[in-house]
Amino acid sequence: MNEKQLQSLYTKWIREQIELGKMETFVYELKIKPRGKRLNFKSDLRPQQIPSLLQTKHSCLSHKISDFSMMDSKPFDGFVVCREPAYLVVCWYEPRKPKILYHLDPDIINDMIKSGKKSISEDEANIIKDFYKII
Repeated sequence: MNEKQLQSLYTKWIREQIELGKMETFVYELKIKPRGKRLNFKSDLRPQQIPSLLQTKHSCLSHKISDFSMMDSKPFDGFVVCREPAYLVVCWYEPRKPKILYHLDPDIINDMIKSGKKSISEDEANIIKDFYKII
């Protein structure tokens, strides 16, 4: 499984929750790692990702959607998200096993990075998670 396939499953779950009236606004960055491997903060995350999650959580983030990114299905030109929940969502994947998605607070991830930590394991994510979802 790759990140694109996981994104499809996660999006399906989100849509189901919306239909049930159980979904609230939040932003996320989704990552997938093989079970047993660590998520490396430098090589697995792009430099803007944690700061953008923090900006959304604590102030406001504005983003213009490229006219070429979605062709005819582009829902609108851009968005502004202010003081909404934000998560780094990580799945440590193992074939034919349930997919557990850990929703991690970007403040905690940022603190780990600032303290010199270079990566996070699934066991560590399980301890610091805000919540998890099995899909």
